[in-house]
Amino acid sequence: IFRVHIIAIMEQPIFSTRAHVFQIDPATKRNWLPASKHAVTVSFFYDASRSVYRIISVGGTKVGAQHITSSHTHS
Repeated sequence: IFRVHIIAIMEQPIFSTRAHVFQIDPATKRNWLPASKHAVTVSFFYDASRSVYRIISVGGTKVGAQHITSSHTHS
């Protein structure tokens, strides 16, 4: 979590918005659970050195989720 917070400070997001964030229920691996009761700030970052996009949600002072997507992902 600390590493993600440093990335967010050093890099400027390419896009930010407020959204409702969900996570997969670890018990069932099928159901979606809300990560918070209200919409949180979600920011999109691009790391050119690794060619990856980072999607980070922050609720209050807590980093809630991180997703890393390669720009070379094949369908």
